[in-house]
Amino acid sequence: MLEIFQRWIGWKKVTEVEIQEQRDIRMRSQYFDPIERFPDRIDQLLDALNR
Repeated sequence: MLEIFQRWIGWKKVTEVEIQEQRDIRMRSQYFDPIERFPDRIDQLLDALNR
């Protein structure tokens, strides 16, 4: 938290490595494993076939 404040007021500059780490964290949080959604998709398919 202190580092974020220091960057905000300009006392500490963000390095390229830190920028890349922040991007990686954001991408990992947005990533979903297709296998996790597989049962839901199968349920949708079976519901559509039963109509």
